Amino acid sequence: MRPSSLRSVCYGLGCEANQYRQRVNDEDYNHDRFPLAGEGIRQKSGVEEKHFTRGVVGLQIAIREIGDVTVLDLRGRSTIDDGSSELLGRQLRKLTAGGARKLLLNLVNLTQVDSSGISVIVATYVSLQRQGGDLKLLCPCGRVLEVLTVFHLLNTIPSFEDEAQALASFQPRTQSAGS
Repeated sequence: MRPSSLRSVCYGLGCEANQYRQRVNDEDYNHDRFPLAGEGIRQKSGVEEKHFTRGVVGLQIAIREIGDVTVLDLRGRSTIDDGSSELLGRQLRKLTAGGARKLLLNLVNLTQVDSSGISVIVATYVSLQRQGGDLKLLCPCGRVLEVLTVFHLLNTIPSFEDEAQALASFQPRTQSAGS
């Protein structure tokens, strides 16, 4: 399935092993997917991409829009100690304030989440439910799955292993003729 519109916004935060070093060196940047260009906007095939890179990345958030569903691909850690949970919270609040009502959090590359990250997810879920929206989870695994299980969130927040099924679950249910 191809996205009808794609907006990729990538945020980096955290310095992990380098957090106490004042200078930022070339090796502190993530060269895998994001350029060293720093902060800016570039046009690529008609799709606007914003790049923000700061130090070794604790959490990356890439945002895609598929129809009316906003997919957040999370990569790294969402913890209180490096401020990445606050980064996630700010981004989710910005999206919901901008009118996003269907959010899918892709957790396949999220390696760690603590209670602060869980709090952000739950607060967004509750807020969207009150506004007639929804938040769902995609591919929680490893430590993240363990934390979600301990907090019993998989009984409350829908979780999927397949992106196509997760996206289809956002579509309004059609009423049968007899209803």
